[in-house]
Amino acid sequence: MEPKSLLNIRLSWILTFSIFYLVAAGALLLILVLSSFEIVTVGFLGVLSFVLSFGLFRMKRWAVWLVVALFFPEMTFGLSTLYILVSMQAFYSSVATLLLNLALIFYVLLCFISLAYVVTKRENFQ
Repeated sequence: MEPKSLLNIRLSWILTFSIFYLVAAGALLLILVLSSFEIVTVGFLGVLSFVLSFGLFRMKRWAVWLVVALFFPEMTFGLSTLYILVSMQAFYSSVATLLLNLALIFYVLLCFISLAYVVTKRENFQ
């Protein structure tokens, strides 16, 4: 491949992760609003995910550290929520529960993939 096409592929992955964190921030802030602002940690994750989305989009070096720092709280939130939902109900007791469980699995997988990709490509961030 030409170097320019490799750059486009690399930037498309970073753009994908930036959009993922932007959507995740919106979802987390929506959860905060729906909980009547009682789950403050979810709001904190939402704000940091929004900041991370901006940092990834601008290819900032601090975004690499923020991806690493947010990985553990994101995994804790995603996996514990998934565990609670599955233990309280069946995995697919209704269509809404199934979609929520699949969304949480998708969230956890994308957090892990984004961490792996951004850490391996950290030299490209400025």
